[in-house]
Amino acid sequence: MDNNLNKSYINKIRHGDMHAFEELVQYNTPFVMSVCLSLMKNKHDAEDACQEVFLKVWKSLSRFRGESAFTTYLYTVSRNTCLDILKKNGKNECEEIPEALADGSGTPEEQYIKREFNELLDECLNALEEDMRTVLLLREKAGLSYTEIAETLLISEGTVKSRISRAREKLLKLMKEKNAF
Repeated sequence: MDNNLNKSYINKIRHGDMHAFEELVQYNTPFVMSVCLSLMKNKHDAEDACQEVFLKVWKSLSRFRGESAFTTYLYTVSRNTCLDILKKNGKNECEEIPEALADGSGTPEEQYIKREFNELLDECLNALEEDMRTVLLLREKAGLSYTEIAETLLISEGTVKSRISRAREKLLKLMKEKNAF
């Protein structure tokens, strides 16, 4: 993610360009969704949390001083929002109802197999420790570089690399245990 682009959006917003906030949201949604998914454990709850995050960002953007990267600020707001929601809901995690594949491609059997595989993958991802799941989702879902993840989580690049490596190894082991391969 380009921190300069985020700074540009924030500057425009502070000067009254409301369209810039929409662009800021579009640009940062994959990142926020990956953080929310890592904590909420299902897509529906993560989407709700993501909307709540951007509402909070809208209300508090004037207090963002730019002393850290905007992604660090977004990560903190996202994480705290998700934790607040989980706490408010008594940490009851709802099981996500499997959705039909959006593109409708493939035979019903292929759709079923793909849905079952994705559910198994989600189950295995959720079994990972939070720190490993978070770095893996930030890398794979949000597309952040090792450097960006390190800056966002305030950890070293070496720690990011080792967590991703351990997360991939554990995920593969879990998937094999579930006979996914």
